[in-house]
Amino acid sequence: KAGKQTFYIIGIEEKLFDDLWKKTGIETTTKQCETRKGKKAQEPVSPSDVRTSSWVVQELLKKCSVPSKLADSYVGESDQTVFVRVLISLAAKSDNPVLIVGDTGTGKEIVSREIHGNSHRSSSQFIPVNCGGIPRNLFESELFGHKKGAFTDAIQDKKGLWEVAGNGTLFLDEIGDLRAEHQVKILRALEEKKIRRVGETREIEVNARVIAATNQDLFSMVRNGKFREDLYYRLAILFINTPSLRDHPDDVPLLADHFWKKATRDKHRVLPREIVNALQSYPWPGNVRHLKTVLVRLSDMFMSDPLTVRHLQAVLDMDRQSTVTGESPASETDIMLHRAQCLK
Repeated sequence: KAGKQTFYIIGIEEKLFDDLWKKTGIETTTKQCETRKGKKAQEPVSPSDVRTSSWVVQELLKKCSVPSKLADSYVGESDQTVFVRVLISLAAKSDNPVLIVGDTGTGKEIVSREIHGNSHRSSSQFIPVNCGGIPRNLFESELFGHKKGAFTDAIQDKKGLWEVAGNGTLFLDEIGDLRAEHQVKILRALEEKKIRRVGETREIEVNARVIAATNQDLFSMVRNGKFREDLYYRLAILFINTPSLRDHPDDVPLLADHFWKKATRDKHRVLPREIVNALQSYPWPGNVRHLKTVLVRLSDMFMSDPLTVRHLQAVLDMDRQSTVTGESPASETDIMLHRAQCLK
């Protein structure tokens, strides 16, 4: 309204905003390049904020108590971690299917084993199945079993893993990799609690509790027609999201101490403060599993040395060397210029 030529860049993190001006060659004065820090508009609450808000945890704690030993297996004190432990406790009291989603390395199998271990089924078997690791033509035989003579290599009757699980837990890992024809059969088994071996005419009743997990966005796969909607809702009666480590960095010191004591087998040996600080600022693309690997490697390589950040950096650099593509890695300046170009 004042007739000024003012340009606003909205929604850019401050660091990127500052770097844009420095590295794109734009000459500007302090007055012209002003970062506005006025009163923020009311932002909608994200689903993750709702899921992990303290009042939700308090409400759920009225319905169940969380075993103290859970903190030894699913380590951390952030809101996200505490919330997962509460959901584990709730799931352990139920027989309904559970769907666990989260990035690779966030502890989905640990969560499933803890649900099983804290349930009334703990004295029965926990059977893990990698849905993406079984050849297509063998999947039904592995999961449901087969009758002797059903196909060339069926030289004897065989129980499927679902039947073997008995009154225990069947853990269907990488459920997002299921092919369409197998999704139908699993849905039917869940709904009717019966399976039929390959080559068999009669059905067998099954009682195993089913827990499924995936690192894929299963809901998006449903919307894109890549995963059956009815199976999704049948599995997701109880839903647990294991958070990425970058979303709860305050837990890194606790996790690092936990894994370091296991790696060194010395409960009195602690990590130097500077290393803990460096670990906390690292993005951890491989999440908790990545952190554990780095600490085991650090222990194996430099166990007898007084440790510094240089030792940690040497260990972290090994991951970059193992994925060399023949091209020089992009520098920070290159990345920033690319981001600036994208913005322009």
